[in-house]
Amino acid sequence: MKNLYGPVIIIVILMSSCTKLKDNSFENNIIKGTLNIEIIPHNPNSNDEISFVHSVCNYEILKKLEFNSNSIVYQREYNSLMKRPCIQVYDTVLIGMLPTGDYLITYELIDISGKPFSTDAIARRDTTTFRVN
Repeated sequence: MKNLYGPVIIIVILMSSCTKLKDNSFENNIIKGTLNIEIIPHNPNSNDEISFVHSVCNYEILKKLEFNSNSIVYQREYNSLMKRPCIQVYDTVLIGMLPTGDYLITYELIDISGKPFSTDAIARRDTTTFRVN
């Protein structure tokens, strides 16, 4: 039994030191906030057509993109009763040209599974900010 401790300890050390390598190309361009989106172009000015790229589940549908002064509400919806697996895809959303200033994007994921008996439930809410020069 004494001879098993050495190999077991070595295996435990090797397993604990393993790290998963990942592609950081998307994460390197994430703007401040809890919402993981990429603003395109990276440093927009008031003459640029602005878009953002967001990682979403393939079954989420764009519900609303609403502008109110320097605030943007971005809503997507899905039905949780469908029990579909989430396959991550990137969606590009065109914002358009914006005047110079700081902007807040609020993302809301709406679960429509309660319809028609109840109102939409917000399953997730995240925010992020960006600046237009």
